[in-house]
Amino acid sequence: MIRKFIILIAILLWVGYIFPQELFYTPEQFENKGGFLKQSTYQAERFHSFDVLHYNLELNFPLESTYFSGKVIIKCESRENGIDSLFFHSVDLIIKAVNVNNNQVNFIDEGDGISIILPETYNTGDTFSVEIDYESYEGRQNIGFFYYDRCAYTMSEPSNARFWFPCYDEPWDKATADIIVTVPDEYKVASNGLLVETSYNSIDNTVTYHWSESYPMATYLFCVTMGKYTTFSDYYITPENDSIEVKYYVFPEDIEKARIDFENVVDMMNFYSTHIHPYPFEKYGMAAIQPFSFGGMEHQTMTTINRGWIRGNKGAESGFAHELAHMWFGDMVTLLDWEHIWLNESFATYFDALYTEYKYGEKQFKKRLKNFKYRVFEEEKKRSYAIFNPPPGYLFGANEYQKGALVLHMLRRITGDEKWWKIIKTYASRFAYKNADTRDFINVCEEVYGKDLDWFFNQWIFGKGYPILSVEWSVKKNIEKRKNIVSVIIKQVQFEAPIFKIPVDITLIGENKEITENIYIDDIVEEFQFEVDLNFLTRDVILDKNEDILKKVTKLAFTCENCLMQNFPNPFNEQTHISFIIGNDGYFELKIYDITGKLVKTLSSGFMSKGNYRLTWIGTNEKGVKVSSGIYIVCLKGNNFFISKKMLYLK
Repeated sequence: MIRKFIILIAILLWVGYIFPQELFYTPEQFENKGGFLKQSTYQAERFHSFDVLHYNLELNFPLESTYFSGKVIIKCESRENGIDSLFFHSVDLIIKAVNVNNNQVNFIDEGDGISIILPETYNTGDTFSVEIDYESYEGRQNIGFFYYDRCAYTMSEPSNARFWFPCYDEPWDKATADIIVTVPDEYKVASNGLLVETSYNSIDNTVTYHWSESYPMATYLFCVTMGKYTTFSDYYITPENDSIEVKYYVFPEDIEKARIDFENVVDMMNFYSTHIHPYPFEKYGMAAIQPFSFGGMEHQTMTTINRGWIRGNKGAESGFAHELAHMWFGDMVTLLDWEHIWLNESFATYFDALYTEYKYGEKQFKKRLKNFKYRVFEEEKKRSYAIFNPPPGYLFGANEYQKGALVLHMLRRITGDEKWWKIIKTYASRFAYKNADTRDFINVCEEVYGKDLDWFFNQWIFGKGYPILSVEWSVKKNIEKRKNIVSVIIKQVQFEAPIFKIPVDITLIGENKEITENIYIDDIVEEFQFEVDLNFLTRDVILDKNEDILKKVTKLAFTCENCLMQNFPNPFNEQTHISFIIGNDGYFELKIYDITGKLVKTLSSGFMSKGNYRLTWIGTNEKGVKVSSGIYIVCLKGNNFFISKKMLYLK
């Protein structure tokens, strides 16, 4: 394969004009964006003066309205010397009393939380407990905690745990928990961790459920789901022959459909445990609710699902696979902060597609990827934004789910399967039960792959958009070499996006044969030439035949003997390139005229051998003077033919 680059003298000016700097990050910005990319997990824990170690949460839900009451005991460890006050997030809660190590203390309700004056100062490593008694307002709105006739539940992502219990409501502060919930005895309660005890009170006809989660958990993953449920269980058997219960909470009339729909959940657990990391928690389960504004929510060890997913036909199986994948990506390894949301959602989206591939084959997997691309293209019509640090209103947009999943697929294509799976396993084990940020993942990728990948993440995670490629191809005979020369010109024509670096396959389609080569696109315009046998008749040229890359392609085929291609760029302001093909030796002219038909510039006139040509016009007339802005006509004339194209010149 012969590779020929088209050098554009004005490329920097043109790129600066079309692609403003703020649309994507330089390598230096990539290293320092938001101050988070260099933060380690240890530093994340240093963002506040103390670390929450454990929550002991006691809740009472009469389930007659949205009212509830509670008490939380928060065990903390000081991260610095001399701390004398604390802040916990708390919104729309009535704080009745605060005690620190059994001493009642003063506090200030700040609106978005409470500031607590400590009875003494604490130094690094000191532990202390804060007890907060509270209740909700009567007639409160459904936020954080939701009450309905047949069920009630909490839903906290991203930052609504503060609406149902005082806490340090940031994802980087993970803690273990005991969650003790009292409800009327016709309700069952599902929550995080293992069920330690169930206590019945015949005096007031209530029941108390004590759940305990021994693995650290971000506050947005805490859950209490209450309903008039029936339950059933399945079991995942680990390679060590241990049994992990998988418990389901559904409405009685849905149980037979649920048995069908949930049939493959244990198989999913086995698939993920084999390919990512052993299942990381003491149990798993799902609780169905209705109404629910979402499909599912990956509360640690107890996913909340929309009752509408229970259909009896496995129609929502990808949703179950997605939420289960979050047990590894989101729950075990938790994002450092919300600008890294793709580490949760993109991973879960791609892994639920990988389960589709494992269970139902490559054809169904490719169908999923095609749907991902459609979702990204539709999202781009609404707003173009980077995956990293999405703008307000797009935290759960298609870029964080489907586009990020496609990025992981493209990364897999670059590294190869063996190294890609090693990247996933290394990342999961290294940050198990901790927090990770985007730089943490990139570091693992480069460590395992053994090469720099900043160029990849800079364009796909920190940059906007995707490549839009114009592909033009032509064929000419080289009698001396007894070869056909297939010329392929690829242009990147996307706007509001960087110029992408794209390793990609290109396939020449013949009548009974295909020829595939690997090429590397990294410029606005590039030409690639392929020598093939005379008897290989090229019928088509396909870029990325396996559809692995997020892109759009427009394609033009030029198989004529004499062709004049559209200039590029067009419009232009400094120079433009004009490509044409001469099929036979002879006399030819390439001239430029203004819109009135007046000759402006002769670019070539004389004998030319057959072949591919490219000339450049810098917007001057015969005297070397810059012409005025406007429409110009480029004309290629030879024996018995005349071809013209319009060009737009803008000063």
